[in-house]
Order: sequence, then C-alpha cells, then structure tokens
Amino acid sequence: MPSHDKQGRAYLKIADAKSGQKIICDGGFTCMDTFETARLCSHANGLYFLCANGHHYISGQADDGIHCIGIYPT
Repeated sequence: MPSHDKQGRAYLKIADAKSGQKIICDGGFTCMDTFETARLCSHANGLYFLCANGHHYISGQADDGIHCIGIYPT
C-alpha cells in the first residue's frame, strides 16, 4: 500500500492519529467535499470522523494497517 499520494503528500498513519486531531480528506469520499477538514473522535471501536452520511472509522482506510488512504494530517 502507498504511504503517500501521487503528489507526494503523506497519508495519516494510524499510530500517529489521536482524538481531537484535525484531518483533511481527499476527493474519494462521496459524503464530503474534496479536501474538506474534519476532526477525529474516539469510540471503543476506534477513531472516526463525521461526514454527511454519519461517520467513517479511519481503520477502514488503512488496508495495510498503517496508512489511511485518502486522509491527511493537518
């Protein structure tokens, strides 16, 4: 899995993510505007952010268990 997008911008790493952190999402989320910001929230099931359809757990974006594809730290 890639650790950066095609422009060389690093994806958020799960190990570095924390509740309250601001993130930026790319255009791959149909429930958010391209490069919209969000804030990570914490739940017993992990970290997530709110969107127009409810919420997304960041672990669902980390197929390699490390990098959250389409999510960038601010």
